[in-house]
Amino acid sequence: MPGPVFGHIPGYPVGSRFESRAELADAGVHRHRQAGISGSATEGADSIVLSGGYEDDQDFGDLIVYTGYGGRDPDTKQQIHDQPFAVWNRALAYSSLQGLPVRVIRGEGHDSLHSPSTGYRYDGLYLVDDYWQERGRSGFLIWRYRLIRVPDQPEDRDAEQSEAMSSDAPFEAPRHETTGMRIVRDTAQARRIKELYDYQCQMCGTRLGCLAGPYAEAAHIRPLGAPHRGPDTPDNILCLCPNHHVLFDHGGVEIGEDLSLIGVTGRLRVHPRHRINDEHLRYRRDHYRANNGEPAEEPEIPTAGTATHLTPAEAGRLLGKSSHEVRDMLVRGELSQEQVDGRWLIPALDVDRVLNPQRPPAENRQKRPLIKNRGPKNRRKRKSKLRKNLSSNSVGDTETSAIDGRISGLAAEVSYLEKEIERLNDERRRLKSGLMSDEKRRRIKRLQAEKKRKGKKLQELRTELSRQEKRR
Repeated sequence: MPGPVFGHIPGYPVGSRFESRAELADAGVHRHRQAGISGSATEGADSIVLSGGYEDDQDFGDLIVYTGYGGRDPDTKQQIHDQPFAVWNRALAYSSLQGLPVRVIRGEGHDSLHSPSTGYRYDGLYLVDDYWQERGRSGFLIWRYRLIRVPDQPEDRDAEQSEAMSSDAPFEAPRHETTGMRIVRDTAQARRIKELYDYQCQMCGTRLGCLAGPYAEAAHIRPLGAPHRGPDTPDNILCLCPNHHVLFDHGGVEIGEDLSLIGVTGRLRVHPRHRINDEHLRYRRDHYRANNGEPAEEPEIPTAGTATHLTPAEAGRLLGKSSHEVRDMLVRGELSQEQVDGRWLIPALDVDRVLNPQRPPAENRQKRPLIKNRGPKNRRKRKSKLRKNLSSNSVGDTETSAIDGRISGLAAEVSYLEKEIERLNDERRRLKSGLMSDEKRRRIKRLQAEKKRKGKKLQELRTELSRQEKRR
């Protein structure tokens, strides 16, 4: 099958009729004979068919909320699992990212006032304005695409006019008076937010200075218009640079509950006078995921039975880290790399250790001598018992090795507790940097109590370690 062809197909103007999917495919208007989406994940989607195949489709004429492909039972046509972000679903998203037009064909099977009574009809070019993920009527995750009709498209005319349009003679495109509806954005609201941040991006801090003045873009957390119905108010507006605006709109970056950025490194900067609605952030997280479009699932902990080595990207997804953070972990020695089939991969056991931190191995922990009654009265008895079993040299070696073992075990536990306290400090700083809530305050209080308990234990271990080193 040849690659996708974007735009109108010569000889088939808007309003052309077709009796079957086979006729559509032969004309090149929609090349796939079964799937509702035609195109390529790497080149984009060039056409879709709206014929009532999915229960969540919505057709408002110039605005269509289209359901992605997959997840249906081939016999019952009911949705039985989540839709993957792959192949044709990814193709429509690519068309949105690149601004490629999509041909829309309506079929008789769709319950809509805009569908033909028989056969199929080519209804012109649309642009994929937005896409997101949500739960459909059947309770499974589906991909939704909002398509908006390109204005001022020529309608189908009689044969004489169609022939004149296809001739070499110059032809002036007919003009039609149309009435459209669009969302009127409050530019004053957006301008106030930009001025509040001095036109600096809330994600990266970049300030673009142009000849006419600084430049930034206003991004809505919950999108405006159907079906999102987000408000054009300051608590729903962010000040972003063009790069992060594109990433935010297309699921490349997400804002966590603590305002940390998911998908890129950093944290959202929030001015004290800028209150952001948590409900809008939650809606954004539920519908636009920053995980390359994959449905959110519990990551499988890598073990020797599932995978022996992982790519840095796979390790980052399991650990919830960005590529920069994974690289920093490799530099710090928290993760290692091994060459497998010419590629540098991360051992799955290293990822498992980070996901499931454990206490030091038993052989490195402090070992208590199994000797009772260690008072001065029994010292002679212990020494005489040792002389019967071991020579004097072996006794000295035994005592030295016992002390070394205790020192090694203490050092391992001290190192472990130091890392735990450092982790608690990092988590506490992260929680205090964002907007405070009762839940965050309770979490910070628990972290402080845990840090105090572990700090006391660490001090005791350091004292014991110093005492054992002096004995040696």
